[in-house]
Amino acid sequence: VALLPNDFRVAEQRYALLMDQNKTAGAAALMDTFRADPKDGRRAREHVVNAHLKGANLPAAEDEARALRAAFPNDATAIRLLADVLSWNRKYGEALALFEVLRAAAPDDTAVRVRIW
Repeated sequence: VALLPNDFRVAEQRYALLMDQNKTAGAAALMDTFRADPKDGRRAREHVVNAHLKGANLPAAEDEARALRAAFPNDATAIRLLADVLSWNRKYGEALALFEVLRAAAPDDTAVRVRIW
């Protein structure tokens, strides 16, 4: 079934079904079609990163997380997602630097403080 360009919510439901079935490549490809959307592009790109993570494709997850951060440099979710992916890729120095950025912006955020310890 072809989706209309504005059917992001329907696509998210389809994405969830694909992820539940471990069809991570299909889930990533579906969300990738929305990457340029001005309204839903950021969220779609987060889904692509998560699909790569679930599919254990850490290099692709890192590439996409870096692109997401470049597109949305001040977005806390994009920064946190990249920091998490970097730490899972054992790039601890880079990850820690990003977690420090997050901590400086929100010193009371316990989710960030836990990741730093």
